[in-house]
Amino acid sequence: MRSFTKFVKGHSAKGRTKSDDEKRRIGEKNSINMKLWMSRHPDIAKKRGKEMFSGRTPEIEAKRIESTKCAYDSMTAEDKQKFSDHTSRLWQDGTLVEARTKAAQTFKDRFANGEYDFTERNDKISAAITQLYLDGGFQWSTGQYTSIKTGATCNYRSSWEKEFMELLDNDPRVEAWNYEPLTIPYIHEGKTHRYIPDFLVVIDGKDVLVEVKPPSLTDTKMNEAKRQAASDFCQKNGWKYQVWNPESVL
Repeated sequence: MRSFTKFVKGHSAKGRTKSDDEKRRIGEKNSINMKLWMSRHPDIAKKRGKEMFSGRTPEIEAKRIESTKCAYDSMTAEDKQKFSDHTSRLWQDGTLVEARTKAAQTFKDRFANGEYDFTERNDKISAAITQLYLDGGFQWSTGQYTSIKTGATCNYRSSWEKEFMELLDNDPRVEAWNYEPLTIPYIHEGKTHRYIPDFLVVIDGKDVLVEVKPPSLTDTKMNEAKRQAASDFCQKNGWKYQVWNPESVL
């Protein structure tokens, strides 16, 4: 059976197969005519738009997405390439860019109106990233250090952190230390984030929470929020908070 996507026929086509260029021009002309009609009949267009999306329940959307995936998976390599080429042309002529811009603005407007709530989702993502960070699962882990004092092996993320670890091991005042020991929630730009201090050090019987940070980065708004949250946390627990760099004294 000849599919409509393969054979596009007009009144005078008489069964002739349309070329890709002809089908593209027909599609572009139909798109222009449809946009023109909708611009002249905005009330009807809006009504039909609502009718079109009114039946899109989560279950139907899930089936639609699954059906689309199955259809794509069943395509031949040649058809997939044609699909990719067609998509590239749409990006190049600005069609998809315009559509994506409109979709992004719609999302922003709806989010601003409180139609979307990603609090739970964002909290799960943040927790997962935090755990991955603690497990040394990111590519910026530059090496491992095994403490001669604690026996723990840590994934240090900078030469300064490694230097600080060595300092802790060789300082007789330091009774114990732990790398990335906990997470502290903080607020930045109205959103809740998790801050992971670099070290918890027991020195001369006192607990000190230490962040290894270059002076040039300590005054950013985000780091100021982290520092304030850590200071409040330490004050509640009777600890001390310190930002350290190689020129500092522990």
